[in-house]
Amino acid sequence: MRLVDSLENGLAISVTVIVSAIVGVILTIVFIRMRKGIKIRDYLGLKSISKKTVFVLLALTAGLFALVLFIDYLTGESGNGDAGVDIYGTSVLPGLLWLALVVFAPAFEEAFFRGFCLPASDSRAWAL
Repeated sequence: MRLVDSLENGLAISVTVIVSAIVGVILTIVFIRMRKGIKIRDYLGLKSISKKTVFVLLALTAGLFALVLFIDYLTGESGNGDAGVDIYGTSVLPGLLWLALVVFAPAFEEAFFRGFCLPASDSRAWAL
């Protein structure tokens, strides 16, 4: 199988994203627990948000999506080609692809950036 074929294989992408997200989140939690005296929730800065904030964020997302569709309509072309269609078409289980891209990938991203990138940027190690 060529590399390009595997990059457009929906099942391979789904499984890869889910497995790597699980491993990444577990490793993030392990490294946080290695630091004594701090809770995971505090370290990652996890806080509940209000219903108003959820509504505003959903409205902004819908607005940005509408703007992208409008720009695509004005220019007459889509910016991503057929890659998304190929990935979805080769997905044996579309629900698994959705779960991988909508749940697992963002969960890992948040854990990684909140767990490593933000604390590193706040530390004095970066100061000149």
